[in-house]
Amino acid sequence: IHTATRYGTLALGVAGQTVVGSLISGLVLVADPEFNVGDYIEWADGEGTVRSITLRVTRVQTLNGELVTIPNTVLTSQPVTRPYGRGRYRVVDHVGLAFEDDVDDALAHLEAAAADVEGIASEPTPSAYVDEFGSDAILVRVHYWVENPAQRDLFAVRSAYARSAKADLDAAGIT
Repeated sequence: IHTATRYGTLALGVAGQTVVGSLISGLVLVADPEFNVGDYIEWADGEGTVRSITLRVTRVQTLNGELVTIPNTVLTSQPVTRPYGRGRYRVVDHVGLAFEDDVDDALAHLEAAAADVEGIASEPTPSAYVDEFGSDAILVRVHYWVENPAQRDLFAVRSAYARSAKADLDAAGIT
């Protein structure tokens, strides 16, 4: 009987420690002014919008619409980023250019294409750089910032940029 009591006490102690850890983590998250319902977050196992924060768990809605329940100890024991935390979000897109294309002209067109897209910030200015020489193309990296990303459909902004860039490159005869 003593052995059973000892194991029972040990099990309760371990379970209690987990519950207390979750509650403390919950208090930390609730008190953190940088972590709020409505924030878009990324953590090691996923990303999504915070829908609720309790003392024990945080519920996050993923891009697929799934509601994920995450123990608060997970969110306080690993890095959590808020990519939209500053009211804008940097997008990095990649474009392939033919080796015979005028690279400087192409870079200028890729940067200018962002000016025609609603939601892309004018400051900091969009930028395009040669990233590497691939086996069949010159690979270019394009950076631009999306304003108010929490209120925008990022996929739509990226698609609009891609269409604008394609039209500008086609008009210039750049493949």
